[in-house]
Amino acid sequence: MARSTTAPVPTSVRVSAPRRLSGEQRREVVLDAACRVFSAKGFHAASIEEIAREAGITKPVIYHHFASKQELHSAVFEHYARQLLAAAASHGVKGTPQERLHDIVKGMFTFAHANPHVWQLLLGDSTDPETARLQQKLRAIGTRVSAERLLPEPFFKPEPGLSRRQSAEVIAQLTRSAVDGLVTWSLEHPSIPRGRLITAAANLLWTGLSGTAASAGQ
Repeated sequence: MARSTTAPVPTSVRVSAPRRLSGEQRREVVLDAACRVFSAKGFHAASIEEIAREAGITKPVIYHHFASKQELHSAVFEHYARQLLAAAASHGVKGTPQERLHDIVKGMFTFAHANPHVWQLLLGDSTDPETARLQQKLRAIGTRVSAERLLPEPFFKPEPGLSRRQSAEVIAQLTRSAVDGLVTWSLEHPSIPRGRLITAAANLLWTGLSGTAASAGQ
């Protein structure tokens, strides 16, 4: 019998088989794809078929991790909301009060421009009822967290007629709403230098905060 003349493929040029994703890695792929589709179309218009195509997988894989589109939507929102809150908590921890405020504003801009589809889902303008409901819950958490950070600040003085906590919540709501809105606007106007928007927003907010403290101390 003739011996085969086919030479073995050198190890250095062998094509490796695609690396198999772990269950957790595949779940991350699904969450990212779902976030992109939900942010673009909203909960009701999005379909599992489209999310599967975006993720490069089949529908059964999605249903292996999530029992329904509703469960997937909630999981996506919770997953990225945790990331946003963690990003906010990691900024504004050093420096003077004014420097910390600037860093917090910068952190929100940085997060949004690095993850525009995530920001759109979490805090962008939405007419989708299910998304709007979850957005409202996240905004309430953001206001509460911001108020908690403001309460121990020595420069912060409550407004006359309001308790310290009530005053902190009012200011937190105003500042959070302003920053969220400006960040969303900046994503729609990418030609405007982001650094200038951050500086302008931080300076205006600080003027308001420091002015409130000064008037309260009179």
